[in-house]
Amino acid sequence: MALISTPSMLSKQAQDLSDENHHHEKLFTFPFAEYDVLELQAIFIQTGIHVIKTKNIFDGRKIVTTILKSLNYYHNIACITEQVEVPSLAYDVMGHINMQKYRKDNLLIDLEDFFVMHPCFDFIWIELSETIENKYKLQDLKEIFNMFHVEERMPVLIVQYENKL
Repeated sequence: MALISTPSMLSKQAQDLSDENHHHEKLFTFPFAEYDVLELQAIFIQTGIHVIKTKNIFDGRKIVTTILKSLNYYHNIACITEQVEVPSLAYDVMGHINMQKYRKDNLLIDLEDFFVMHPCFDFIWIELSETIENKYKLQDLKEIFNMFHVEERMPVLIVQYENKL
């Protein structure tokens, strides 16, 4: 795929979009070092699908909310999680799906239906719980967002956990 130039808050470099799998094997922990902050900010502002790993859901949320608040850049943030409470800065996608009662007991279909009706988000993060990870392949989750050409529109952050709860 060709190099395309995209605006960025950190740099005006061309991004090679041929690598759809922005998968970071590094374990991000909280509190993090200065270079971790810079690396995470770069991940958060680059469009496309990114996968990071944190110790657990609590550290993951703390890292995501800290970076999002520090950037103060996104205004329509969505969170896809099986947890009951979603941070106030994000829209609870699963809560909406459950409330609308059009759930099909297949997360992939539910997400596809949801984002067809609600394409207005500028940042999406997915908390990859043990249940979701056991039921669906990571590549299948990525494909849902590839259908909507997120590599051109927004960052999608998939957060994996070292310790499953």
